[in-house]
Amino acid sequence: MDLFNQSEYCYHVIATNSEAEAEEVVWGYHERGEMENVIKELKIGFSMADMPSSDFGANAFWFSLGVLAYNTFLMMKGLLLKEEFRRKTASTIRWQLIEIAGKVIKKARQLILKVSTSIERFNEYLLIKERLERLPFLLGGISNSAGRLVFNTS
Repeated sequence: MDLFNQSEYCYHVIATNSEAEAEEVVWGYHERGEMENVIKELKIGFSMADMPSSDFGANAFWFSLGVLAYNTFLMMKGLLLKEEFRRKTASTIRWQLIEIAGKVIKKARQLILKVSTSIERFNEYLLIKERLERLPFLLGGISNSAGRLVFNTS
């Protein structure tokens, strides 16, 4: 029997001097691995790989803004997006939902956004819009009597 060429199992080795139970060690290691994903997301998705200044205080402020943006992004993913998007990175969400061709038109005191996308993606935008309308405190919106968001476009 060849222990390491079995397709049913995947083996990992964790070496530790911890006196914790094996299950606790595995869960702790898993959480550490998740933190590495957070760091990667901050670096790649929120441009935190390079600091803009040689001043420590300025860089600390810059990094704090990046973490604030990351936490806001996580909140928005949880509140507005469907389950299929919740495990995607900021770069992927930008590519799939934000970086699309579109045109803003002002007509009869209304702003209209025309986008070039599939019907599935359009339905995703409608869902996001509906969820936003239920959260009028976001984006500085004010609800009118019909419960719809109204934005000052002037």
